[in-house]
Order: sequence, then structure tokens, then C-alpha cells
Amino acid sequence: AVTDSIRESVTAATQYAVTVTDFCGKSSVAAVDINIQSTPSATLAGTFNLCEVLNTGIPVTLEGNPPWRLMYSIDDVEQAPIENIISTPFFLSTPTAGTYELTVFNDAFCEGFVVGSAEVETTFIVETNLTTPSCFNSADGSIEVTQLDAVPPFTIEWSIDTEDDLFLDNLTEGTYTLSITDGDGCLFEEVIELDAGSDDLIACAAIYIPNIFSPNSDGINDTFSVFIGEGSPIQNVISLQVYNRWGGLMYEQNNFLPNDSTVGWRGDFRGTPLNPDVYVYKINIAFEDGSTVIMSGDITLVR
Repeated sequence: AVTDSIRESVTAATQYAVTVTDFCGKSSVAAVDINIQSTPSATLAGTFNLCEVLNTGIPVTLEGNPPWRLMYSIDDVEQAPIENIISTPFFLSTPTAGTYELTVFNDAFCEGFVVGSAEVETTFIVETNLTTPSCFNSADGSIEVTQLDAVPPFTIEWSIDTEDDLFLDNLTEGTYTLSITDGDGCLFEEVIELDAGSDDLIACAAIYIPNIFSPNSDGINDTFSVFIGEGSPIQNVISLQVYNRWGGLMYEQNNFLPNDSTVGWRGDFRGTPLNPDVYVYKINIAFEDGSTVIMSGDITLVR
């Protein structure tokens, strides 16, 4: 036949020979062995522990002619394709627990088929119970490890010093990091945020202002002043003023610290004891953050 090309369908392994003769009668013979390639395949199967394969990956057995191209999903979410794989088994990375399933596979020449799927599980289960601090300046929060399912023995580390690794108390608001290593060398890490129940300055200031006092020199409740609890963010009392019911200023004290029983009103006016009555106070308080608040109310004087 006089032709520029020959196309032949190949259905079995065989040897093909072709003779080419030019116009001048010169001939050339070429032969080629044709083999039929089996359909390439990629196989993934098994159940794996996440921490054990986190650094190594899970094996995928590949058949066919490299380089290979592979696509897969994790929990039905398609992942980025992997190109130019040249060795088998290929170890598929496992960033998270879930069902790993091969979806598309090609070798250098053909589209192949995929076989099986793999389960990557984690048996490292840690549950905690949190008690938030009542206020931003309170140390009444806690963290309790209520469940720890993994392979013992455990090495437990916190970002703060602890006496009991499973129960931390007297905690303020803030960030706490828990690290647990189990008997297989698997690592569990969790960052726990403890947020305060309230960030209201006045509500959290632990301020106590009496509503009644008895300045009779018996050493009990003799002075009307400002008192605060431990950890209160109050810096100082800017002023304390006491007025009678007609608006007359009976007492004034400026720039003093709370909880000082030697400072405050003793129920007198210019050294003269006043009769029992109800008086009005106004107190200006400074906080450590630079803010101030004015508090007012009634104080009953009894003798």
C-alpha cells in the first residue's frame, strides 16, 4: 500500500514488523514488541491510629507505570491531587482523623481504578470541666480533667505549676495550656481560655460601705469609711464627703487608702458629736486602670 502512516489496533501481545520501500525500490524493515498492560490500580485499606501515622502516613499500593497521579478525599471532602509519584507503596499524609478514600488514579499511560478505603482514628479522648472566675480580678476559677482515654502511663504538663494535674483551682482569667503524652508517645495539646464571669469594675471591686455605724468608742464599728476585699482593683479613695439632710457638709477626707480604720468619719462635726440621724455620703474612688467612680448613699449614725 502506498501510505504515509499505518494505524493498527492492538488486542494481544505480539510483535509487529513493517517494511518501508521508497520510490527507488530501497527497503527498510523495523520491528516492535507490543505488550498489553494490565489496568493500573491503587489500593488503600486498613484502620490506623492517628498519632502513630501522623509523621509517616498510611500506605497506598500502586500498580502500573510511574509516574502516578492520585486523588483522594477525607470524610468525602476532596483533597488536592498528588502528582509525579514514582515509588510504591506511597505513604499518604494523615493530618486528621477520618475516612480516607481514593477517588482518581492514573499511571503514565492509563486511567486506573481505586480499591478500598482506610479509617484513621484517634483514641486520645480528653474532656475538661471549666469553672470561670466570677470576676476579672478573682481567683476562684478551676479546670478539672473529667475524662482521659488513651494508653497509659501519662505525662501531664500545664503551663503553670500545679499540685494536682487533674484539678487546678484558684485560677484567674487567662490562657492555660494542657499537654498530655500517653504510653505510645502520642501527644495531646489543648489551649484553654478562662474568661471572667464579669468585667464590671464596680461589681468586681469588692467594695464595702457600711450603711450604719456607732461611734461610741467601743472599738466596734466606730468609723464610717471605705473597705475593700482582697484583689480589689481600687487604687485609693479620692474623697469622702458626708452631708446632713439639709445639704450641709459634715465631714470631708481626701486621698486615703481604704481599709484604714484610723481614717474616716467618727460621727462629729468640728469635734462635736452629732445626734443619731441619717446622713448622706458621696465617695469618689480611683481604680488601678485610671478610671474613677462616684458612689453615694445613706449612712445611719446610732449611739
